[in-house]
Amino acid sequence: MDMVWVEAACLGILALGLVLRARAGDSAVWRSAALPIACAALLAEDSCIRAYGFYDYAPAWHGFDGTVPWLVGVIWVFVVLSARDIARALSPQRWLPIAFLVIAYDAALIEPIATHCGLWRWHEAGPFAVPWIGMLGWALFGASALFFLEKLPKRRTWLLVLAAPLATHGLLLACWWGLLRWVGRGQPSAETMAAVGLALALALGAILWRFKGIGRVPLALVAPRIAPALFFFGLLALHSAPLPLWAYAGTFALPWLLATRWQTSGQVSLA
Repeated sequence: MDMVWVEAACLGILALGLVLRARAGDSAVWRSAALPIACAALLAEDSCIRAYGFYDYAPAWHGFDGTVPWLVGVIWVFVVLSARDIARALSPQRWLPIAFLVIAYDAALIEPIATHCGLWRWHEAGPFAVPWIGMLGWALFGASALFFLEKLPKRRTWLLVLAAPLATHGLLLACWWGLLRWVGRGQPSAETMAAVGLALALALGAILWRFKGIGRVPLALVAPRIAPALFFFGLLALHSAPLPLWAYAGTFALPWLLATRWQTSGQVSLA
């Protein structure tokens, strides 16, 4: 794969997302937290690769030091802070668990596509060649980063660079040795995972549509996610993805359509 256009597309999508987020309202948190989260993400990924050896990145990435491409740290900023915005819109008082679920849901879509297209590879079995701990790891890091971002004084935000990776390692080890080391290490069929994806999307959609305690997500916050979604579906098309993977990936649009309910209010403030 020619990584130049992939990396250029990622940078363009990130720039567009930042512009759209700035226009949606207050972006002070993005400005203050972006660099610490990027550094924490690079440290977390680098240490996980070196300590566990469960995955590695394709060598075709640029800015690649042998473990983690530098661009990955930038991507993590969008993943984490976008999930924060979505979660705070859905439940301002109990947003952190929702942010965890949003990131886990993102990972459940991105991981199989990126692995199929050769952006990275896993050495542990799982659905669509991605182990469950791989999808869960995204959410554990994202929730850890957001927890410390929320709890630390603003002048000490940089402490999350160490705190988030350490917390991620602790949570990963607890999940692995507490459960995933013993169960879920098989590789379910692609058809099974397509059915699971549909069932999950319908369940989440039903919750977002019916549960009165959860608010709507302004379209202004979902809009920055449209370009990344199109990017990953484009990767599927370019790499001749099997029909079950298409079916699985296609289910992920439903909850977002129901969460926005075509709401078009523009200005939001989620500081």
